[in-house]
Amino acid sequence: MKKLWAKIIGFFKALKPRGYVLLIAILVLPTIAIISAVLPTTLNDYVTGDTLKNDYDYVSLESKYGVKTYSTKMKEYAESGYPDSGVTGVIPVSSMSGTTVYSADATYGSSVDDYADYVGHPSDAMVLDDASSVSFTHTSHTAGLYYLSVDYMELTNAVDNPKISLTINGVSPFYESQTLILPSSWAFTSRDFALDRYGNEIQPSSEKVKTWRTWNVQDEHGMHSGLFGFELSFGDVIRIDSVNGSCLIGEVHYITQENLPTYDEYLALHGDAPVIKENLLYSARTMDLRSDPSIRLRTEQDPSALYYETDYLRLNTVFGDSWRTGGQTISYNFSVETSGYYHISLKYRQYIIRDLPVFRSIAIDGEVPFENLDNYAFPYTTSFLNRTLMDENGDPLKVFLTAGDHVISFKAVDFSYRQ
Repeated sequence: MKKLWAKIIGFFKALKPRGYVLLIAILVLPTIAIISAVLPTTLNDYVTGDTLKNDYDYVSLESKYGVKTYSTKMKEYAESGYPDSGVTGVIPVSSMSGTTVYSADATYGSSVDDYADYVGHPSDAMVLDDASSVSFTHTSHTAGLYYLSVDYMELTNAVDNPKISLTINGVSPFYESQTLILPSSWAFTSRDFALDRYGNEIQPSSEKVKTWRTWNVQDEHGMHSGLFGFELSFGDVIRIDSVNGSCLIGEVHYITQENLPTYDEYLALHGDAPVIKENLLYSARTMDLRSDPSIRLRTEQDPSALYYETDYLRLNTVFGDSWRTGGQTISYNFSVETSGYYHISLKYRQYIIRDLPVFRSIAIDGEVPFENLDNYAFPYTTSFLNRTLMDENGDPLKVFLTAGDHVISFKAVDFSYRQ
């Protein structure tokens, strides 16, 4: 033992100053790294991505594909003062070219009848698939940007979303119009969670919800805020082709793009309504619809979670790894008994992108209420955090709800990271 101790003392005596520095680095740095990895970390400051939301360039992408991106087009319109047209209207199915199906059709007749109920008047529909496109001629003389919405119904149960392309006079107006995603909706086939032989819960299978819906033409990749604008002139031919999947197309609408109100403007719209103190609690597992069947539930063995059991695995959390791609959306139905302002809190953990926030667009009944919720930031945290949505001053955001049924949706968006 004395010999060993003498060798240790001799080792340290022989070290030069540089040797001491190296030894300390070898011992201390790994220790710090281990502690930082193990200890919970939470960044709970208010974060905004608005400064980057509408400003980026994709020069390399444009040179590769020979077509400008939407952001470049918008910059050109802004620099030239090109205005919104402000035109609204409907292009009926009777004014479209393509494969028309009628109520008496043996294959699609019931879907055509459903569409007549959906729009509230008799109407046929158009088939959009690999063999059939849909086109119509623009007849307005008003110059400016036009915004579109499309009535559609999916025809297949494929996991992939249907995708379309939109051209004007045979040319793609911008890169993103070459592949536009039509949103899908998926629901669990059962609200009951079956158990395996060990007593642990199994996620139910999913089914696509095929119904008529109206889609505002926008970026479902979550890279752009707002609607896509199209520069149209009298006599232009707008053509819709299928890139993937098949669906029925109904009316196409000219719509306007309204700027989201600021938070102060939103509060002014609803006045001095009371803040309702009622506590409405929903588990992640009760989601009603999701845009992608790959968005799935997982178990968190956290005693503070709803549906927690010590001895068995209960599905109680939306798995973050399956809900991280721009455009992926989950929705929850809920009801309130009293009209007024409500605060929204979420129990979440974001540990996938270290030290950086992720962003969600939060909509009530399909509409984002005000600017703050268009790309709301959820900062990095290695442990679960109860976070009430707040403004830059740390005050809870107030969302006005009328008494009755509502839907709240959370969409993954990448506005702030697309650069």
